[in-house]
Amino acid sequence: MTAEPVSVGLRKQLLVDDWVVAEKSGVTRELGRVEKQNGGKPVFEGYFYGTVLHDEGKFKLWYRGTPYGYAESVDGLHFDKISLLKGLDPAHHNTASFYIDPNETDPAHRYKICYAYLRPHAAVLGYSADGIHWNAYNDGKPVTHRAADTYNQIVWDAEAKVYRMFTRTDFARPADGLEVRGTRDMVNPDIKANPRNWRTVREWKFGKGAEDEIYRRQIYALTDWIHEGVHFALMSVYENIPKPGAPYDRLPNHHKRHEHDIVNFYIGTTRGNAMGDLTWVYAEKPFVPRGPDGSFDKDMIFPASQIDTHNDRHWVYYNGFSERHGIPDRGPHGIGLATLKRDRFISLTATGVGARDDFDQALKARGQPIKGQRAGRQYSCGGARQNRPDHPHRRVGQIGCPALGTTLARRPRLEFGKRQNHPTAVPSEKRPPVRLSSNQPTATMNCP
Repeated sequence: MTAEPVSVGLRKQLLVDDWVVAEKSGVTRELGRVEKQNGGKPVFEGYFYGTVLHDEGKFKLWYRGTPYGYAESVDGLHFDKISLLKGLDPAHHNTASFYIDPNETDPAHRYKICYAYLRPHAAVLGYSADGIHWNAYNDGKPVTHRAADTYNQIVWDAEAKVYRMFTRTDFARPADGLEVRGTRDMVNPDIKANPRNWRTVREWKFGKGAEDEIYRRQIYALTDWIHEGVHFALMSVYENIPKPGAPYDRLPNHHKRHEHDIVNFYIGTTRGNAMGDLTWVYAEKPFVPRGPDGSFDKDMIFPASQIDTHNDRHWVYYNGFSERHGIPDRGPHGIGLATLKRDRFISLTATGVGARDDFDQALKARGQPIKGQRAGRQYSCGGARQNRPDHPHRRVGQIGCPALGTTLARRPRLEFGKRQNHPTAVPSEKRPPVRLSSNQPTATMNCP
C-alpha cells in the first residue's frame, strides 16, 4: 500500500519519527543521551511549574511561588532573582507557564501567561510587556472549562495559524475512585479578540478502556515545544500508581530511589492535530532520567514548559524531587539542567549486518531513489554547517533542499551541505515519501 505524499516545502525535516518516512529497513531509532549539568545538582533554588526562555542574550526563568518569581542568567547556570511577579490575582496563579509570543505585534502583549484558576479548576490567560508586570485577559475570569492544576500552556502554531492550549481532561473513575488524568489540545485563532473561543481538536489518555493502564501510567502534565515544525510533547508521566486503599509506605526516604508512585519525563512527537508518537513512553526510556540514590531528582522530574536552543545546544531545565508523589515531605528539591547537542535528539542506528562501510539514505523521488553522498559514519538529518569529514561526530549539511522539498524528475547524486537547484523540480505537495535503508551495522544518523 502506497503512503500518501506529505507536503514539507523547503523546511529541514527531522527524522525523529516516521512522519515523512514511508519505509525503513536495517535501522532503529535510539533516544539521545542528555548530559546533566552542575554535577547533577540543582542550578537554581526553586521549583516548577514554570518556564525558562533564552531571549535578549540571557536566560529568563519564571519559577513557582505565591506569587511567582522571575530570575535571569547569562550563562544558564547562575541565576539572579530579579523580582516577584506583579498584577496577578495571588489566589489563582499557583501553577503557570510563560511564553514569548512570536505572533504578537503589540509590545505590551509580547509575553503571555497561562495559569490555573482554582475552585473550580480552569485556565486563565494574561499578558505583559516585560514578563514581570501582568494584566489578565477576560477580566481575570476562566477561558476554559475544567483545566489543570499542573501545566496550562499556550503556544502559537505558525503553520496552522492558531494558538494552541494544552491542559487537563478528567476521565471516568473506576469503582475504587482512582483519579484518571488525560490531556487535551484546543485551538483559538485570536486570543485577544476572543480569549474564550477554544475548540478541542485532540483529547486522550493512556490506554483505551475505562481501566486499561490507569494504574501503570497516566499523563500528569503535558506541554508543547515546536522545533523545526515538529511538535515535541514534553510529558510528565505518573507511573506505577498505588491503588486507593492498598498498603502504602508513607515513611519518607530521601535517599532510596523508588520505582512506584513516581513521575518520569518523556518526549513524544506529532504534527498538526495528529495523535503523538508515544514510542519512548512504552519503551520506558525517559528523556531526562531520574537520578540515583541520594540525588535531588531520584523520584520525580517535571520539565520546564519549553526547551531552549542556544549555542548549538538544547537546554532542558527541569524540577526534580527526592520523594514520591504521595509523600507530603518531598525533601530536597530544585531546578536542574540537562543539555544535548543540537543534532542529538534521536538517532537512526543501523542494525543489519553488511560489508559496506557507509550509511545509505535512500529517498524515493518519482519512483527513483536519491542517495546521499557518502560522508563518513555519522549523518545528520539537519544542520547548516560541516565539520571535518573524518570527525566521529561530524554534522553534514541540510537535506531539506531540494531532496525533501521537491520531487526530482531524474536521478542526480546529491551532495550534502550544498544547496542545489534543479530545472525539473516540481512542487513539494507531489513529493513521494522518504524511504530509508542501511546495511552498515555500526553507522548512526543523528536527528535533531
